[in-house]
Amino acid sequence: MPPSTSRTQGKRPGDLTGVRGQQLSAAAAQAKAAQGRETAAVLEAERQIKINTDVDYSTPRQVIPRVIDGGEGELVMEEIEIVPTTRRIRVNYPVDDMTFGREILQHAKYSPDGKLLEAPVVGNLRTYKFELGVWYTVDEDLAAHLTYLGYLHD
Repeated sequence: MPPSTSRTQGKRPGDLTGVRGQQLSAAAAQAKAAQGRETAAVLEAERQIKINTDVDYSTPRQVIPRVIDGGEGELVMEEIEIVPTTRRIRVNYPVDDMTFGREILQHAKYSPDGKLLEAPVVGNLRTYKFELGVWYTVDEDLAAHLTYLGYLHD
């Protein structure tokens, strides 16, 4: 009885099927390693894009007309610019479809003595999606809410 041989040894040169199988196996291993390197490079490129991306979820500046008393019973139209306080954040856990606040389509209108003349017109609920590694510019109240929930880096 011939001595047993281990499977790690190469096939004998006369075994063409075995030799071809080893060649194909070696080629498949090289292709798999190359594909792994390519996948790692793509994932690193995506990570770098996320790090350098800044998504702006902040409320834009708004100019609201207001009627004030100009003296001697004369009413004067004045414009007030509202600039929201913002903060730049990154989350420590992904957040999908978070609802926070409503869109304001038209602000309320008040008389000079402060009485409500026309109610505000509100639109849809605001929904947000936060991904790991991405920088976001958000209103201060949204940042405070995310901090309270424990979603922000310190």
